[in-house]
Amino acid sequence: MRGCITNLLGVAACLVVLISLMFVATLFLPGAPSARRYASLKEQARPLIEAIEQYKVQHGRYPETLAKARIGTLTTRYGPWEYRSSEDGRNAILTVGNYMNDKFRLTWRSGYGWSVDE
Repeated sequence: MRGCITNLLGVAACLVVLISLMFVATLFLPGAPSARRYASLKEQARPLIEAIEQYKVQHGRYPETLAKARIGTLTTRYGPWEYRSSEDGRNAILTVGNYMNDKFRLTWRSGYGWSVDE
């Protein structure tokens, strides 16, 4: 009987340690950024948005790709900013983050501004 109790206590201690380690690990895993980080990401994207908007002023439409407009891309800890435009060039979208890895997607839409999906 004493051996069983000792074994159960050992298993319980191992479970407590395992659960504690899992909790601590979640503190360091990437996840959705705070409001401050969203603000920082928006600030990082500002030169891209200004260049995209300037291209529209000069050409009457948004660029098909950033490369065609000779606009460089920016990479964040959540990956590179992704750009798309509508076929007619009337709308543009700039996004960063993905649900699978980052638990969020931050999007700028021409004419609408910013939105966050978490």
